[in-house]
Parts: sequence; C-alpha cells; structure tokens
Amino acid sequence: MEGKISDECPVGKGLLDHKVGDRVAIETPDGMCEYDVLEISK
Repeated sequence: MEGKISDECPVGKGLLDHKVGDRVAIETPDGMCEYDVLEISK
C-alpha cells in the first residue's frame, strides 16, 4: 500500500544484499518471478 516491501516476506528476503541494476529471480508462492532493482531507499 505504501510502495514498500517487508524484509520478512519472501520477495523482501530475496532482494536483500542486491543493488540497483540487479535482476533477481525469487521463488514465490505463485512460482518463480524476476524483479529488477530500480531504487533502494530507507
């Protein structure tokens, strides 16, 4: 809702330790999904 991803959800855990420009494949309950890291903010 706020455009944020929790570091406790499968997608958030999978994105940890990646940087802007990375493409990350993450196993989700709906199957494999690929994400592009576009921005990182706190």
